[in-house]
Amino acid sequence: MDSILRTLFRTAIEGRKDIAFQAVVDSIYSKTFGSRFTSVKQKRDKGCDGIVENKKIIAAYAPEKPNLKDFKKKADDDFGKYKDNWATTHSEWEYVYNGEFTAQMVQHLDSLKQNCHKVDINCLLD
Repeated sequence: MDSILRTLFRTAIEGRKDIAFQAVVDSIYSKTFGSRFTSVKQKRDKGCDGIVENKKIIAAYAPEKPNLKDFKKKADDDFGKYKDNWATTHSEWEYVYNGEFTAQMVQHLDSLKQNCHKVDINCLLD
């Protein structure tokens, strides 16, 4: 992708928070997966921001100010909801983040679920 265009998209995605970021994820996943993606209404979603191929639950995270402590707390909360509401029927869990993962973030996600799918801003741009 052209570096100027990539920079523009990156800035736009990084600037989206909460539901606005989830709308971006919905748009990207809808275009990528078509009918194999199910968007989930953001109220009462039981920890699911979308479903891919009826087996992968997506949790999206776009903090106002990124830091490791808040990332871990949010990931723990999201994973708890996944385990309580979706794990028995949907075997895969994907964490979508509007920043770049650090090693500590990757390790934390892997400690919650082995083979957790991890999508950061670079994956979204690709």
